[in-house]
Amino acid sequence: MKKTLNNYHLLFMVIVLLGILTVSCGKDDKEDEVASYAGNYQLKKATLKTIDIGFKLDVDEDITPMIQDVLLNVSPCSDQLQTIIELHPDQSIYLSCLDEEMILKAGRWSQNIPDRQLTLIFENAEVWQGDPITLKDVTVKGNVTTGTSNTVSIDKKWLANYTNMPDQMPDIIKVTFSMEMTKQ
Repeated sequence: MKKTLNNYHLLFMVIVLLGILTVSCGKDDKEDEVASYAGNYQLKKATLKTIDIGFKLDVDEDITPMIQDVLLNVSPCSDQLQTIIELHPDQSIYLSCLDEEMILKAGRWSQNIPDRQLTLIFENAEVWQGDPITLKDVTVKGNVTTGTSNTVSIDKKWLANYTNMPDQMPDIIKVTFSMEMTKQ
């Protein structure tokens, strides 16, 4: 009787173990990974961090209007501040509006969850004519996502409208900036 009870106990443990393995192996890890940054975002704040003109200048200046101008200048919305940046699960980027039925394909995105990176690749030259923007050290707290960009080249004229810049600066300068986006 004791041997039969042990066999039932062993059979029960094997069934439980197989059940756990079946559930854990049944998940599609790639699908879970892609869904992590997918969603609809609204740009809330951008801060200029560095300007590189052969040497780096540390800056801490609000450039939200400039980033809105540069990235959202072709927004399909009548008010570009109402623009939503849609990161679809198929890794495409669209610009749409909060209160309007307008949408514009802007490019694609990718992510590296272990390294906390989100890359925005704007293929629509009307949206962004520069290098892909890779946000590093991405953090998600509640519905707020923040990160600091890689070094990107930008036309001096964009910055000149929002910050004091010496005349002798080259036309194309390299900058880094942080972005804060709110998930809708």
